[in-house]
Amino acid sequence: MLLETMKDNYLEYVKVNLTKGTYEFYKVHLNYLVRYFKSKNIINSDEINKKILNDYILFERNCKVSNATINKRIMALKQLFKLNNISNKSIEELKKFKEEKRRFNVLTNNELNRLVEYLNSNVLKEKNKLLIYILIDTGARINEVLHIKKSNINFLNNTIYLETTKTHVPRMVPFTNATLFLLKDFMNRNNNSKDDNLFDMTISGVESLFCRIAKRLHLNKFHPHMLRHTLATKLHRKGVSLMIIQKIMGHANVSTTERYIHVDIDDVLYFYNQVME
Repeated sequence: MLLETMKDNYLEYVKVNLTKGTYEFYKVHLNYLVRYFKSKNIINSDEINKKILNDYILFERNCKVSNATINKRIMALKQLFKLNNISNKSIEELKKFKEEKRRFNVLTNNELNRLVEYLNSNVLKEKNKLLIYILIDTGARINEVLHIKKSNINFLNNTIYLETTKTHVPRMVPFTNATLFLLKDFMNRNNNSKDDNLFDMTISGVESLFCRIAKRLHLNKFHPHMLRHTLATKLHRKGVSLMIIQKIMGHANVSTTERYIHVDIDDVLYFYNQVME
């Protein structure tokens, strides 16, 4: 079977049965894989053998691709063949590569202050500014934010009810008065719209926005998930319990929350000196 046909079949299945975030995940990785194999003149499923797979892995390694990303693409490849009922022993026997412990990226206090200053300079469109403020305040995943409904915003206690989540478990997240002001202003300006969705943006559009801001503010890295890690770290530094942070982040396990919290030498020295002085 053609790899392109297999990909279309799988993405159609995911689109109907799984979440939009999962669909985007498989779409990105499967498009990448199909393009790679096509560049090697491999277009049919029966052309993929052990040598082809080893060449692919060496290619990824030469491109400095992490084992975590390679594992994700191999997993996507396995799922692709499984759903299309095609047996391939070489793919099935591929084992997961050892992954390094991830060090999540966070914004420093200086970078966060510069970001807020930039947001308040009125350079950005109103909806872009609001989107980033919500990400900063709530620590929500980008797909969760893009699915926020106007009817799920509680202006009495500054909370948003997230219906679409990665864990499929809805949760409430709080936001600050600064975001409250932006939300009211934005919704008042767009009160003629019958669409209940707060934003009419795509993930690729958001990624493009963050890329532009990164260049403008000279940030080495800047993506939506960094704001999620930044909030978790900020709350931890302020003494908020892991249980509360876990609730806000929407993690199923507290061990995941612990991995999100960034502790650097400044934190170590601060708390050490607090105890030892």
